[in-house]
Amino acid sequence: MGVSMTYTGLASKRYMSEVQNYKKITLGSTEELFLDLIAVRESSAYNIYSELNKGRGPKQKLEVDDFVSSHSQDRAMAYKNVHLRIKILCKLGLIEDTGEKQPRRAIKYRITTRGLFQCLLGYGIASPQVLLFSYKDNIILQTLLYEFFEVETVKELMSIFGDHFFDDYLKKCCEQTLTVVVDDVLSLADHKKNPEIEKKWPDYYPNIRLSHYGKHIDQVIKKELNNLYFEILTLSTNPNYEDKFPNSVISRDKKFLELLQNLEEMFHKGIKNLL
Repeated sequence: MGVSMTYTGLASKRYMSEVQNYKKITLGSTEELFLDLIAVRESSAYNIYSELNKGRGPKQKLEVDDFVSSHSQDRAMAYKNVHLRIKILCKLGLIEDTGEKQPRRAIKYRITTRGLFQCLLGYGIASPQVLLFSYKDNIILQTLLYEFFEVETVKELMSIFGDHFFDDYLKKCCEQTLTVVVDDVLSLADHKKNPEIEKKWPDYYPNIRLSHYGKHIDQVIKKELNNLYFEILTLSTNPNYEDKFPNSVISRDKKFLELLQNLEEMFHKGIKNLL
């Protein structure tokens, strides 16, 4: 099955259903740190307390351990304050209990899909090598990234252009998705003022909202995806990267090639209209 530039596939519908009730969340720097730590490694409040006050915990993958160590230095904190912030993240729906039994009835937490979305909104993704691949099956990354790139292509591009190559693209998609969803609540409230619609509102609202903001989210993804593709194409002609560019990997990526072809057709059409 080919990739559609109208984004009408199952993943996109699931994405819209997932984000439709999202609200803007503002976290303090400590809450952001704890969310990133739990995203990189499932943890209990005590695990995080230990990291902050004693340094490295059990040996993990190098990139995970380095991230935890570098971000927990000089952050000593009382356990009650760590626990309080974990409860805040839990109440906001950004993390959840893994359900795994822990010593002393401790609760181990993992990020939720809303938590992953919040991580992607940050200024630089925490350990992209962990997040983009550990959560590759999550609906957020499936819709925004892996709908258009194979996993191997993402890995190759990150190895050449840096771990944070996709940060800006994902951040902008999430930011604008949130703007569309939040603004939609306000604009659709005007529909409810119609007496005929108000009677049917419980049935009417979910359907019209999904249709209404779905089109806007499609436009957001198209715009940011085109910008990302332009950047990749520009870098492919850069002499500094010419010998390193993963042509063999990209040539096997049917998702990338089909979208590239659509982009080429759009260019030719635009040039023809201008001449």
